[in-house]
Amino acid sequence: MLRLYPAGWMIPRTAVGDDVLGGVRIKAGGTVLVSPYVTQRMSTFWTDPTLFDPERFAPELPRRRYRYSYFPFGGGPHQCLGQYLFLLEAQLIVSTVLSRYRFRLREPVDLTPRLGASLQPKQRAELIITPVERPVGP
Repeated sequence: MLRLYPAGWMIPRTAVGDDVLGGVRIKAGGTVLVSPYVTQRMSTFWTDPTLFDPERFAPELPRRRYRYSYFPFGGGPHQCLGQYLFLLEAQLIVSTVLSRYRFRLREPVDLTPRLGASLQPKQRAELIITPVERPVGP
């Protein structure tokens, strides 16, 4: 999900020197916005870019051809310090919660992202949470 819906959908960077990027002149001190949300959906880098497919990151598959085609935590020396903790904790939290509960939308909603300080769905999504039946006894 981080490929399609990164929390930090736009990352500002300051140019340390004059440069030309994609034919656009950038002056030293200028701000360049880098967007994982856009880049991580580009057909240049991804087959079926809008498809959620966790298997595309399977360890037996070849590494990505382009280094910054996937960067939900930033890149280079300015990466989020919490990325490794998040990646470990997220798996533990999600697997624990899903082993105990099932989630269902109360009613259909438009989950198209609304861009703000972070990504949010356009509509509020109400969930019905049902505990998983556990066998009683030894």
